[in-house]
Amino acid sequence: MRFEDSNGIGYAQTDSYLVLNSRVICFECKLTETLAGYSQLEKLYKPLLQAIYERPIVLVLTCKNLSRLDLRRTEANSLREALLAPATKGVITFQWLG
Repeated sequence: MRFEDSNGIGYAQTDSYLVLNSRVICFECKLTETLAGYSQLEKLYKPLLQAIYERPIVLVLTCKNLSRLDLRRTEANSLREALLAPATKGVITFQWLG
């Protein structure tokens, strides 16, 4: 996605997102959970996707390894739970071991 903000022209590329009638689900995939992943989702992808699609955005950080940081994460125990999470939950962390 190409965008322009106070810093000039920029580009953003989500790992994946799914557009539904009622919302957009945006995925960021990391080997290990990082603060950068949360930041990308909340500060870059969410505002861009909201401006484009004008509907609620569900943010899902998918990672194999959870960090030991005290992130106060909201975890989903299954992909189904992550997909059905309300947009008001903030970033949903889904640990994918597969």
